[in-house]
Amino acid sequence: MASVYFHIPFCKKACHYCDFHFSTVRGAQSEMVECLFMEWEWVHGLLKGERVDSIYFGGGTPSLLASHELHSLIQAVYDRIEVRVEAEITLEVNPDDMTAEYLASIRSVGVNRLSLGIQALNDEILRQMNRAHDSRTALNSLLMAQEAGFSDVSVDLMFGLPGLSDQEWVDTLNFFADRQVPHLSTYGLTLEPGTVWHRRVENRKLIVPDDEVNRMQYHLLMEFAKVRGYRHYEVSNLARPGMESEHNSAYWRGVNYLGIGPSAHSYIDGMRWWNVANNAMYTRSIRAGILPQTKEVLTLANRHNEYVMTKLRLDTGLDLREYELKFGNAFGIEFQKNLLTINPDWIDLTDNQLVLTSEGRFFTDGISAALFVHE
Repeated sequence: MASVYFHIPFCKKACHYCDFHFSTVRGAQSEMVECLFMEWEWVHGLLKGERVDSIYFGGGTPSLLASHELHSLIQAVYDRIEVRVEAEITLEVNPDDMTAEYLASIRSVGVNRLSLGIQALNDEILRQMNRAHDSRTALNSLLMAQEAGFSDVSVDLMFGLPGLSDQEWVDTLNFFADRQVPHLSTYGLTLEPGTVWHRRVENRKLIVPDDEVNRMQYHLLMEFAKVRGYRHYEVSNLARPGMESEHNSAYWRGVNYLGIGPSAHSYIDGMRWWNVANNAMYTRSIRAGILPQTKEVLTLANRHNEYVMTKLRLDTGLDLREYELKFGNAFGIEFQKNLLTINPDWIDLTDNQLVLTSEGRFFTDGISAALFVHE
């Protein structure tokens, strides 16, 4: 099994917290789609006939693509490699791009899962974030998606935002649970260098919540999941049982995947590469018949550390028996030594399964880093 990702590097406007690769200059969108198609034609053979179980359109704002552009890329995958019957095909959608006509058209070309970038339901917070939608548009987009027949819908939400109270955070989560949203992707605010919000905080023009507020709102998220019947299957993702994201789960399980487009990453059998994060350089290189990639062959220690990092993000944790099968005795002593440095309140080790506790989940990245080994 394998996954395919298409990066659509265009947005209507720049959100003040976002550091993903995108451009607000859309004049070359049709040329970009042609180059995505060309790159796929060149690299699909690297999957060596593996079946594709999921196709994901991320960005940027993939919902800026016309349905015929989506169809050409989806069809290109089907034309070149086996795709599982009823494969998960996800489109990230901004609420302000949604119309009944657009939803019907993308459904007709094979999209069967939507990821709605709502982020918040507070209009003042949305304005500060420089989002292109307000709360009314967000709610209408969800209703339109459900009325169009999309039962597999995920909503992106953020916590730890300036002005977001604990009660409003809980109310937001319950609002979407009440409306039968089967999947929630939730992220704490991270101030990335180069973003507008990072500069405003540095210049003391914006005050963001401290770690204690973030910890409390994450705790409220975990409590919400238990009460409302969501499986908190990954640190940032909650789903009704059986509605987990196949595409994202593939990353955490170490499945091979191809990333197409500027800034997109790929991983196949211990080799990782990523494309240049520049639209003009990407299209110019593709037109010249050159793949604009940087490659990295993962060492055994690299693969170990990535395995630990991804497994500990999951509610199922790390199976020490599987760990031994993959790495043998190569890092056993160092790993066990590192394990002793972890706060025992943050981990649970039962029947050879190493799982982070509710308290430990807030420190997932730090715990993973503490368990990294070196060659």
